Amino acid sequence: MKCFAFDFDGVLVDSYSCLPSVYKKLAEYFGIENDEFVKEAIMLEDKYDAMEIFDKRIWWKDFFKKYGIMNVNEAMQIYWDERIKESKIMENCVET
Repeated sequence: MKCFAFDFDGVLVDSYSCLPSVYKKLAEYFGIENDEFVKEAIMLEDKYDAMEIFDKRIWWKDFFKKYGIMNVNEAMQIYWDERIKESKIMENCVET
């Protein structure tokens, strides 16, 4: 039996550089006209990723409540749809 392991994010696929655009689309969807939302969301995402807390629902609930967003599940769906759509294969990686 053979096993292949891949380090996906940041190695095979760039799904980080699109985060400002993803959070901007969330802000637009929920009618938030505030660049601070995008900056704060990215700062918090970096903070919780560094703490290895990858379930965004843990911190999104309080963060989004601050901006009047109560439907975290709807926000989560939009976030992942946009992040998947905007993620790019890294240079020198071949899609097969």
